[in-house]
Amino acid sequence: MRPSSGVLILACAVLCAGTVAHLYSQGTPTFEVASIKQNTSVDLETRVTASPSGRLTLINMPLSAILFAAYELQDTFQVDNLPDWVRRDRFDVEAQAPRDVTIAFPGQGTALPAMLRAMLAERTKLVTHVEKRRMPMFALTLARADGRLGPHLTRSSVDCTVAPLIAVAPDSGPSPGCGNRATPTSFSGKGIPLDRLIRMIIAPRVRRQVIDRTGLQGVFDIELQFRGPEQQPAAATLSPDSDLPTIETAVQDQLGLKLQPVREPTDVLVIDHIEPPTSN
Repeated sequence: MRPSSGVLILACAVLCAGTVAHLYSQGTPTFEVASIKQNTSVDLETRVTASPSGRLTLINMPLSAILFAAYELQDTFQVDNLPDWVRRDRFDVEAQAPRDVTIAFPGQGTALPAMLRAMLAERTKLVTHVEKRRMPMFALTLARADGRLGPHLTRSSVDCTVAPLIAVAPDSGPSPGCGNRATPTSFSGKGIPLDRLIRMIIAPRVRRQVIDRTGLQGVFDIELQFRGPEQQPAAATLSPDSDLPTIETAVQDQLGLKLQPVREPTDVLVIDHIEPPTSN
């Protein structure tokens, strides 16, 4: 999902983890009920909530974001033949998971992506296949030979992959407990794996798939400030009109990590057929 001013980026934090190839070995649980309606408001704010009772609410969500979550992708560079309307048109989703399926706790299995895939197949007639292609991407590695991390990447005392996610508005102060806050120029997260940072912030901004090769396990408290997309120059340096670094420079200086260009085989999801969601 592409960030815009004032938009809170929460979808991937709530909805995704894993790889494309992994998904095809999973079963296909389904929502008991699911409503999809087009959102025609001019509001750009996107809201995501998932309750312990299995209630999922997505407000003003591009269908592409739901597709990325369903197939556990980082962004459009992992998809081929994606129609423009899938990124442009926005929808509201209200869905209820079966009583024995928990969707409100990221990191506990892959039930939610499987249910989203089933919902898309039913409501949009989605048909896909996966192809292996060699593509340019980035490997995320440790920047220092001694392995020392940056000042804004610290081991966390709280594991928020098994705790409810709290949505925090950008101007509401420090995140209480487990929560992520994202703006066009900043990100803060508590008790999260690096994979969540990659999906929410890094990959969408560098516009390439990012592979975690840091070797870092566990969860971290992360604070990151970077230049907004409208300010990004081609080179990873400061410009005279901005005191914020590019995402590449921010990752290295603030987190002690480095983005190294590589070209490797990867799975690409190819859209064979998709239609606007049927009304209900």
